[in-house]
Amino acid sequence: MDDKTRVCTYLLGGLENKDIEPPLGHFQHTKPEKEDTRQLLHTINKAVGGDDPLPEKTLDAVFDQFWPELEKKLNAFPAAPKAVAKRSLEDMVAEILEFTRAETNSRSRLLTWRQRADHGCAASRWCLLRLEICAAGRGDVI
Repeated sequence: MDDKTRVCTYLLGGLENKDIEPPLGHFQHTKPEKEDTRQLLHTINKAVGGDDPLPEKTLDAVFDQFWPELEKKLNAFPAAPKAVAKRSLEDMVAEILEFTRAETNSRSRLLTWRQRADHGCAASRWCLLRLEICAAGRGDVI
């Protein structure tokens, strides 16, 4: 994915976070509830609004006006089939292990860059800054 790609998931039909398998299961999900939906719209507004998003007060006013109609439609949405496959314990443990390994590898790379930067490597200082910006969610992935 590039830096302009976004994924927003909306749990309809009674689905819960635990029902969503990877790769979509790696993302945060929005429940079809008023405040979660409002937050999703604010997120989308910021992402597509660029330097000139719709003012929050305006977005909230429009949302409050149309929420009752949307809520009726969401409540009329058919429930998810009862046969939603439950994830096995083995699958969930394997996913946790995969995340843990990825986090460990990420921290090891960051530590290596820090050590190089501490020893005077200018390129490492630059890469370290980029990694820290990325880790803080304020920049592009390098």
